[in-house]
Amino acid sequence: MYIHLDCNNFFVSCELVSRPELKGTPVVVANDNGNNGGIILALNAEAKAVGLKRGNPLFQVTQIISQNHVTVIDVHHHLYHEVSHHIMDEVRKTEMVLDFVQYSVDEFFGFMPDDDPSSLRVYLQTLKDLILRETGIPVSCGAGQTYTLAKTATWFAKHYPGYNGICIMPTDKREQALAKVPVKEVWGIGRRSIKTIEQQGIATALDYTRQSEVWVHRMFGITGVRTWNKP
Repeated sequence: MYIHLDCNNFFVSCELVSRPELKGTPVVVANDNGNNGGIILALNAEAKAVGLKRGNPLFQVTQIISQNHVTVIDVHHHLYHEVSHHIMDEVRKTEMVLDFVQYSVDEFFGFMPDDDPSSLRVYLQTLKDLILRETGIPVSCGAGQTYTLAKTATWFAKHYPGYNGICIMPTDKREQALAKVPVKEVWGIGRRSIKTIEQQGIATALDYTRQSEVWVHRMFGITGVRTWNKP
C-alpha cells in the first residue's frame, strides 16, 4: 500500500522541540514584522481552542492573543527544512519504506509492499515512534491503494482520535470513508473552486468521484482528473 506521513502542527512542533516549557499552552508561528502586520502560519491545538485560525492577520486577533497568553513565535523556515530532511533520513535508514519522497516540507509519501492492515499498522506505529523519538515531531499516518487514498486516510487519522494517528483504508471501506470526507479536503481542489462545486450539490469526496471526467477536467484540469481517476 501507499503511505502518507503528515507532521502535526509542523512549524509549532519544530519550535516546541527547543522550547518544551511551552507545551500545553497556546502557541502560534507567524511572519510577524514587529508591528502586528504579519499573519498566523501555524498553530497548535491549544491556540485553535481559543479561537485562532491559520491565516488570521495578527492585528485582528491581538485581543485574543493577549487575553489567552498566546506565545507568538517568528517563522524560521530554515529550521523547518532541516527537521524535514532529518525525518527523511531517519525513515530511509529503516529501509521499511520504498520510494520514500517529500511532497512538502511537512508531508511525505512512500510505498510498503504489504496489504495486511494489522502488519501495516505495526510498521506505521514503528515509524511514528521513531520520528517522535529522533526528531520530537508527532506525525499522523495514512495508508491506501493510491496516493490519494493514503492522503485521505491521514485526514481520518488527524480528525478522529480513535485512530490514534494511524488510519489504513481498505478497498471495501473506500466509499463509506469518502462519503465522510468534505469535498474541500479532496487533494487537488483549490479553495476558489469550493463554493462553486458545493453549489452544484457536491459535498463529499464520494460525490466528487461520481462526476464525469469531462466535468472534472473543465473544473480542475488534468491534475483534478488524475485525482478523480485514482480515488
